[in-house]
Amino acid sequence: MKPKVKIWTDGSSRGNPGPGGYGAVIRFVSDERGGAARNFAEVSAPSQMNLFELETAKGEMAEDEVHAGEPHADKSSTTAAISDESPQEIELSQGFVLTTNNRMELMAAIVALEALKKPSTVLVHSDSKYLVDAHEQGWIANWIKRGWKSAGKAPVKNIDLWQRLLKAEEPHEVKYVWVAGHAGNELNERCDTLAVEAACRENLLEDSGFSES
Repeated sequence: MKPKVKIWTDGSSRGNPGPGGYGAVIRFVSDERGGAARNFAEVSAPSQMNLFELETAKGEMAEDEVHAGEPHADKSSTTAAISDESPQEIELSQGFVLTTNNRMELMAAIVALEALKKPSTVLVHSDSKYLVDAHEQGWIANWIKRGWKSAGKAPVKNIDLWQRLLKAEEPHEVKYVWVAGHAGNELNERCDTLAVEAACRENLLEDSGFSES
């Protein structure tokens, strides 16, 4: 049996485009034996540049491999925090100098899925109809059939992140669920806080795929 994981995500952009950030919460429901997950041995916390870091509860840092040929991200700019209240939960967040809300919504899902080292059954909760409907209403399959063109024959926006997201999904069984934003959902609200706080940090990363054109 695959590990069962629940993920909550959110993205934020001040100005849209403007400084932005994402937030994600990963909660482990069970391991392969059906019991509660006991540790984070199978988790890494990636930044946009695929530098994997995991900050332990004691503040120690463990690094994984940086993908060959990709630029090195500032270690201090990626946040991965283990919750003191629940050892089965991890939070991820990151801020960027100039980006959009939709790109941050996608990045939140991407980094959460990339952080899972074992093929898992994953339920992703998001308040982004852009992210959820693209999966659940078959938009992505249609884009691919048309060569990443919209129904109006225009290039699909954020192709770089959609393609990266599809790659991140490949090892897993993933379903997306829409939740109303700012409606009292505890973990959605937490992701919103993480995203906004990330966008307000200093030393923000460059969103290398963003274009204002």
